Amino acid sequence: MEALRSDEREVEAEEKNEGEISDTTLPQVEVKIFNNTLLVKVQCEKQQGILSKLFTEAEKYDLSLLNSNVMAFGPTALDITMVGEMGVGCRGQVKSLVEALYSVLQLP
Repeated sequence: MEALRSDEREVEAEEKNEGEISDTTLPQVEVKIFNNTLLVKVQCEKQQGILSKLFTEAEKYDLSLLNSNVMAFGPTALDITMVGEMGVGCRGQVKSLVEALYSVLQLP
């Protein structure tokens, strides 16, 4: 019975925070690799020109973008997914790419 009450409190807390995005959780960058294909998921605050900055940075690391998707994530954030084929220059540079993407995502 206590576990149920604990779960109810968690749901109530989630409902109170629904629609709010904590500034401490953004930006987030997640990368997955399969063979020569790289999946990059980014959640960040909305910024003017952020897509072109991210795409430009990815191309610097020899990542040929095959597909991208952008969705609004709440009123002030974006959920961006990029799929690309890694060129020779990207292999072994994935950690550097993630660090570069984080630097691009920092608000001015």
